[in-house]
Amino acid sequence: KIKMHVIGLESHCIPSNTAGCGVHIHEGKTCDSKDQVMGHYWNKLLLGEWDPWLNVTYETNVKGESEVVVMLLGGNGYSIDENIGHAIVIHGQNGDKMACGI
Repeated sequence: KIKMHVIGLESHCIPSNTAGCGVHIHEGKTCDSKDQVMGHYWNKLLLGEWDPWLNVTYETNVKGESEVVVMLLGGNGYSIDENIGHAIVIHGQNGDKMACGI
């Protein structure tokens, strides 16, 4: 479980089916460029091709603030240690990468 208090995002961000207003662990281990962040991180051999991260979303208020609790029920098929060091990305309303951290 990851808990965040986030400010400075788009106001009234409402989740969509294009990864909009989502928070996800990504395959990359750097935030240096969008290409190096890569896609969502899950064990496709164990969980299949359906992306379990698509349902992990947040909403913002008029000021662009959000209290986010990231919980992926059933996990992503990797241990805590295997997730450490990967990029965590906050997506905007249209699915673009808005923020990234390791």
